[in-house]
Amino acid sequence: MNKTINVSVLGAAGVGKTSCLISMLDNLKTSFFENTNLQFAIDSTARKLIIDERKKLVNCLEKGTVEHSNGIRPTAKITKYHLGLGKRGEKFPLPYNIEFTDHPGGWLTSGNVNELNHIKDLVANSKVLIIPIDSASLMELDNDVQVKSLLSVLTDVYSNLSDPRLVILAPMKSEKYFVAEGPNMSNRPYYELVKKVQDKYENIITFLTSKSLKRNVSVVISPVQTLGSCKLMYFNSSDESSSKEVPVFVVTQRGVYAPQHTERPLTYLLSFILKNQYDIASQGFRGMIRNLSGELNYLNASSEELSQLCMDYEGVKIVQNSGITNF
Repeated sequence: MNKTINVSVLGAAGVGKTSCLISMLDNLKTSFFENTNLQFAIDSTARKLIIDERKKLVNCLEKGTVEHSNGIRPTAKITKYHLGLGKRGEKFPLPYNIEFTDHPGGWLTSGNVNELNHIKDLVANSKVLIIPIDSASLMELDNDVQVKSLLSVLTDVYSNLSDPRLVILAPMKSEKYFVAEGPNMSNRPYYELVKKVQDKYENIITFLTSKSLKRNVSVVISPVQTLGSCKLMYFNSSDESSSKEVPVFVVTQRGVYAPQHTERPLTYLLSFILKNQYDIASQGFRGMIRNLSGELNYLNASSEELSQLCMDYEGVKIVQNSGITNF
């Protein structure tokens, strides 16, 4: 039986939702997860989307600079990416279907009631939330346009939460903040980025770590170098009639798409989902039989294996481990 587990990528327009998804799922083609007892299957529609969007990212890196309008275009409609998950060697179809949902960023901040209600439905039905954050605007301009809208949605949906959730705050386009610069930067400059996220998202973190949610919500800050071969250079006005400043990145290796740390949020996500599905499947008499037969062993063992990888990650902050996870 194929069971669907929902994951939503939640954020305003331009923060990097689609880039986040593409870089994470594209990473499954590498050898990173080959040493686990897991197998994955990306459906043909999602695979085509990933290939097409990846080409756009590579093409934008052929120039000397990358601007806000280059690369992936804003998401115009709800887009779903399906990832099959199961034990290595298991017959298809795999028992778990992780459904990643990418929504139009404008829905979060437009003020349109119908669009906002759609966002709330996505959040309510998602076991995992990935919240991309525009690192450049956050660090250089002390600006984040989505915090208030995110807090409003989360307080509305999570107020009476009774089941386990994982929230991943993922600063995107963070290349600059993994290289020490200037006398005031430590030899681990990503600490500054993580600290800034904690400061700017203080109200959201305070809510998620409140007494009523402490047992059910785990929170992780996991920065991603979205392109890998570029670095923030300066900010520019989006157009002559607008005062909005947008980042411009200098390309350090033309035509080379080399995102870094994309496996990190994916590792936390998979570890959480595997543990959660193990806990659910272990319930009751049938769960006891499954455990005795060893049918469920790979779920918890793989979750623990991935959690060990999580422990080695520098630049990642586990804000709250609710006890429902292995990391």
